[in-house]
Amino acid sequence: MDTATARALAAGARAFAETLEMEVGLGANSESAPSPGTSESMRILLRHVADVNDHQHRGATQEELSAFAREAGMDPRGTAGYYRADDKALLDNRDEDGRWITDLGRERLKILESP
Repeated sequence: MDTATARALAAGARAFAETLEMEVGLGANSESAPSPGTSESMRILLRHVADVNDHQHRGATQEELSAFAREAGMDPRGTAGYYRADDKALLDNRDEDGRWITDLGRERLKILESP
């Protein structure tokens, strides 16, 4: 197994564990935060990244992404699934230029924000 796949699986397992903890009341997230993996959680994270990209004309930093993830009720490591090696990525991690929402991410955000 290659390193990228192993890291993605580990991040997914951590996100699954956090979701399970939340289901049985062990989670540390605030009561106002959405449950991880929900459409509301995804909407919050994508909206924040899009706002940084569009209004500040830069990529979101890792620190910002972590804060956005916590606000969305997620473990910051749980965002690994938003990045993929194929054309189905919702976010793009441009090493020196931060995190950017992809065209697919924008399409998903539009769907999530529609009434």
